[in-house]
Amino acid sequence: MAWQHGGLGPMQGQANHFLRASKEKIPYGIQRYIGESERLYGILDARLATRDYVVGGKFSIADINLLGWVNVTALAGLDLEGQFPNVAKWLERCLARPGVQRGFAVPQESSFTNAAVKKAIATDPEKKKQAEETAALIKDAKEKYGYKYASP
Repeated sequence: MAWQHGGLGPMQGQANHFLRASKEKIPYGIQRYIGESERLYGILDARLATRDYVVGGKFSIADINLLGWVNVTALAGLDLEGQFPNVAKWLERCLARPGVQRGFAVPQESSFTNAAVKKAIATDPEKKKQAEETAALIKDAKEKYGYKYASP
């Protein structure tokens, strides 16, 4: 849980800030925090390569602690299925749990989840255009600073 609180959450939060909230699109901030988020997701992906849940064979508070962040990776321009397949499978397992479904419906289902964002991109031309612009912004920021993904 400390790993999420001190690493994944803050780094992904900063990635979201530089991509979405910052009026000025600063390439260094974008590549720095997207890159660190990718590194951390690489660690999580490696951990989930040999287990169904973060702490072994059972769903626990460690999984719950990560779910909120992992379920909004699309906002930070992260591609779970393409880059982190073990995390994608873990998220699918977790989201299939009735208790998790009930929890994510309180007070209502969010429009920020990966599924909602993907649906919006598929059905709304403006959202698709925004997603393409965001992807280009991330790609350009990485190229500007010679970023290369590296994680376990």
